[in-house]
Amino acid sequence: MSIFHIVPHLTTGDSSITFTITIYKSSEPNNSVSQSFTVQTVYSDLVAIIYGGSELTVGRDSGLFVLDGSGSFDLDQVAVDMTYEWQCSQV
Repeated sequence: MSIFHIVPHLTTGDSSITFTITIYKSSEPNNSVSQSFTVQTVYSDLVAIIYGGSELTVGRDSGLFVLDGSGSFDLDQVAVDMTYEWQCSQV
């Protein structure tokens, strides 16, 4: 059995990659068969994660509390600098 593994983040989104496999018997290297297929990659959405859950209840005079979005990531790029913009609204 022959398995070809593709490492994550090998390509960016919106690209085409063609893979071809050629097989033959070692005793007959000139008698081969090939097959190809093409993979179309797409961009993935960013993943925003706020550690600590989706709700937080604090008293009006509770003082400082911390929201941590550092777990957010980009599926398309391993090491990318993220910019965080927080918004607050009263409900």
